[in-house]
Amino acid sequence: MHMGTGNHERERDALRTLLGSPEISRSPNLTKILSYLCEKYFAGESAQVKEYHIALEALGRPADFDQKKDSIVRVEMHRLRRRLKEHYERSGPDPNSGLQILIPEKSYIPSFVDVNALAAVPQTLPDVKLFEEPAPELKSPPPPLRRAPSGRVVLATIGSAALALFLIVRYWPTGPKDVKAESLIASTTSTTNPIPSNGDEIRILCGRQPGLYVDRFGQTWDGDRYSKGGEAVQIQNAVMAGGFDRNVFLGMRVGNHTYNIPLKAGLYQVEMLFAETEYGDGNPLEGGELSRPFRVVVNGKLAIEDIDILAETVDPNIATSRILTDVSPAGDGMLHLEFQAISTGQPFVNAIIIRPGGPGKVLPFRMVCRAQRYRDSKGHVWEPDHYFRGGSTIVRPTTPGVPDGEMFRGERYGRFAYSIPVLRGQKYQATLYFWESWLGTGRPGAGGAGSRIFSVFCNMTPLLRHYDLIPDAGPEQVKIKTFRNLEPDRNGKLVFQFDADVNKALLNAMEIIDQSLVQ
Repeated sequence: MHMGTGNHERERDALRTLLGSPEISRSPNLTKILSYLCEKYFAGESAQVKEYHIALEALGRPADFDQKKDSIVRVEMHRLRRRLKEHYERSGPDPNSGLQILIPEKSYIPSFVDVNALAAVPQTLPDVKLFEEPAPELKSPPPPLRRAPSGRVVLATIGSAALALFLIVRYWPTGPKDVKAESLIASTTSTTNPIPSNGDEIRILCGRQPGLYVDRFGQTWDGDRYSKGGEAVQIQNAVMAGGFDRNVFLGMRVGNHTYNIPLKAGLYQVEMLFAETEYGDGNPLEGGELSRPFRVVVNGKLAIEDIDILAETVDPNIATSRILTDVSPAGDGMLHLEFQAISTGQPFVNAIIIRPGGPGKVLPFRMVCRAQRYRDSKGHVWEPDHYFRGGSTIVRPTTPGVPDGEMFRGERYGRFAYSIPVLRGQKYQATLYFWESWLGTGRPGAGGAGSRIFSVFCNMTPLLRHYDLIPDAGPEQVKIKTFRNLEPDRNGKLVFQFDADVNKALLNAMEIIDQSLVQ
């Protein structure tokens, strides 16, 4: 079932305008798909169009295209519907034809809507709740956080209640999507109260349905319940998550939007997680730096002037994060966290972590190179290995005979880096923990001095050059190195690079503390 005017010339005018719009023209895939679907419609062949045909005839996929393994059509159709919505919200209907082009969910048949004609329909309407468009199904997704509503619809903001009802009645899909529950707890908490995850922490999966998700580290995340504006989008790309649970990056909220998060009075540290999965080499929108710079505003005040994720990570599909400190709820008891576009593109965020904090300082960061937390003899909690890129990990069967020897059981080795989010304008102390458990006299790998030599840099400044751990360590071959006066880069990161000279570099644990706290 579709909707048209019967006047193909008028409809082609609307198509030409749309193909020339910035929302469509900058993406070759969307241009090809929209042109293909409309030409099939004009030829009266829309009913025969399937996902396979779009892949072959519009996107140039080979004849052995397998839609179960390649979700390109579902991903691009989701993007196309979103771009249509963005275009008509910005520009309204085509000024020449007075038409809007819509592609209903679960349909490949374009609808040409005469807005002026429908606006004249009498507006004696029942109360109707509109739902946001669902993202395409993922190849291997984590479970949605709760069963979806039984029907959803994409609706451009046209300003006519009559048009809204007409489109909902005509194109409302039927039947809920089946979902699998895995590490899943249905949320029964009121949306007016914060959910304290992992003690006093609040963790939000942006763009995901309400409900609780327990990640592979046992940390509890809430769904996207506090947002206003923007659009929830599910992610198809495989993200280099840097040690975070990959499921954290399978959703995002895109567009100018605000999170209004209820918080108890006090000071908090906010961490925002990002992975650029739309722009960049190999991604649907291509582009590079400056594809979507944006700013972050907290309670009406500018907190971060300029974020450019691709400029920060260089390559797309790589996780990164930013830290805010001294964050408090506003007078209404809410934290208002706003993401605003600066020029091109739309702001986005994948996840938000809120922890109780202190004035003007980043919380101490302690991490062991393994997948389990560790509480040391002083009561400090060391987080699982994350923020890394490259290298491999191993868990040793034994530990050195030193206090808190368990900290050294896990090891990252190879050539690798850590990118730790801190605050610009501060100086930091870093303590690195090393244990040579493999090489040396009486060790499984034998050898001795000169068997493993590596270098360590922080933001390209050398900390250790051609470092030979074995002769520098004691009988247990353990060494703890502390470095002071470290300053973050322009993105607020301490980037530690471990380079191998002989054999492989290694690390067992790391501690980063604001230097003013240890003077």
